[in-house]
This record gives sequence, C-alpha cells and structure tokens, in this order.
Amino acid sequence: MELSILLGKFFGIYLLIIGIFCIVKRKFLVSILNEVIRSPALFAYSGFFGVIGGLFIVLGHNVWNDWSVVITIIGYLILINGLVRLFYPHHLEVLSRRILTGKGPEIIAIISILVGAFLVIKSFFII
Repeated sequence: MELSILLGKFFGIYLLIIGIFCIVKRKFLVSILNEVIRSPALFAYSGFFGVIGGLFIVLGHNVWNDWSVVITIIGYLILINGLVRLFYPHHLEVLSRRILTGKGPEIIAIISILVGAFLVIKSFFII
C-alpha cells in the first residue's frame, strides 16, 4: 500500500500539472507535440521511455483492488502507448493529429485534472 500511496501522489500531482498546462499553454503544447510527431527520433525515444516507465509500473504495482487500480491502469496505458509509438508510429501520428485539432487538448486536460484530483485526494487523504 505504501507504493500505491507514493505513486498516487506522484501521478496525481503530475496529472494536475499537465492538465493545467494543457489549458493555460494550449498553443505551445500543440506546437511541441507537432514537433515530436514530425521527428521520428523523438517519437521513437518517447516510445522507449514509455515502455520503460510502463513496465516499471505494471511489474512493480500490479494491484487490482480499491482506488489504486487507477495507478495500474495508468501503467498499462503508458506501456501500450510506448509500444504503439515503437511498432505503429504512423497510426499514432494520424490519431495524434486528429486529437490536436478541435477540442482534443481540452478534453485531455479535463480528464487529466479529474484523474489527478482523484489520486491526490486518495493518496494524501486516505479515506
């Protein structure tokens, strides 16, 4: 449970920061992500780091009960995203371009803030 609390605090704060960043610096975020999409090296490196981070979480925190299941799901999502970046970069590039146009960044920001707030509440104020 101690690892769940630590990871809950880490991902909770991280997701809150990323969600706020997506709202406050939307144009800057879109320009950064467009650069990453155009660079095969950056795309591959982000895939490698995604696989590493996802594996650490999946192997070290494979918990499927109470609120900490959210952390395990985040780990699997990071791992899957990293694998897709490595093995299917073109498909993810097309999807990323669709998400970056329209309300995609705002939707991602809202989801990040909600999940982040949930994790912060659960990990800092265990109920």
